Amino acid sequence: MQLLSYSKFRYYIQVVHHRQEEKLFVKQNPGKIKKVLYSFLIPLLFIFFITFEISSAEIVLRNGDTYIAEITESKDDKITMRWKGELYEIPKSEILKIDNSKKGEELYFRYDTFELFDGSQLKGVIVKQTEKEIVLKTEIGLLTVDRSKLLNQSNPLSNKYDLKNIHNNQSVIGLGVSIGALNFSAKDNSIYTGFFLFYEPKLFILSDKFRFGAKVDYNLVKNPDLQFLNNLFYLKYSFKRSELLNFYLNFGGGGSLIFSKNNSDRESNIGFTPLGYLEVGWNGLKYENVDFRIGLTSSYFFEQGNSFSYGLIFAMGTRL
Repeated sequence: MQLLSYSKFRYYIQVVHHRQEEKLFVKQNPGKIKKVLYSFLIPLLFIFFITFEISSAEIVLRNGDTYIAEITESKDDKITMRWKGELYEIPKSEILKIDNSKKGEELYFRYDTFELFDGSQLKGVIVKQTEKEIVLKTEIGLLTVDRSKLLNQSNPLSNKYDLKNIHNNQSVIGLGVSIGALNFSAKDNSIYTGFFLFYEPKLFILSDKFRFGAKVDYNLVKNPDLQFLNNLFYLKYSFKRSELLNFYLNFGGGGSLIFSKNNSDRESNIGFTPLGYLEVGWNGLKYENVDFRIGLTSSYFFEQGNSFSYGLIFAMGTRL
């Protein structure tokens, strides 16, 4: 048995005593502990909120459209603006000015230009209108203008600048799962499950509403013993009414490899049939660069009589 030296013994006693004092201090002074924690948390929160708003600015376009929004990227010829959860590119040639001192929540308004009979011009936001006068909010404050002194009003509201959503010009790659019913070779309502991969390259974007895509879909049916590997090409049509009311329609076709087993001798067979494809769904849920889709899908097997499938799909895709 090894004996401790006096110096080591004294050191251990001091450590134990110090830990006991720390515990006693915490029990007797809970308020002081909270104050110490708050003294660290409050500056951190302050820094967070300062940095959170630092990238927002007032963006004034040449036609009068004005946004208070976040600028995520600035290049020599264009900027990228985040507005209502979406990213938009605006050429700098369309921008009148960017004021980084004006920050706040996302906001849209419009500067209108008014020409007076004396040749002068006023530029501001219409705050109030009556039959006889207009109240404008300008850079120098509120101005009341008699309508009889107005020669004309330029930049009508119908000329609102058409923002270009860069999400519509990105490739999308994703995966999903499906479940549904299959009527195949006179065997009705067999339940199938499956998963699929899809790719919608930006190279094949036709417009904001139309783009081409490809899909590889694997389906498994337990009774009867069937497996399908569907290779599809489709045209996607987007009909978007708002960020939430964002729907799509896919229609196209391709081919299906069919793997089956004979019930009597369990012999495996492989077949091929042309395939028609239709899908309609909702695409209104997004998070950063990820889109989520929920839809109804249907396929028709041309060389198998009245053979078709229909089901429900859940998918997610990321924009590249």
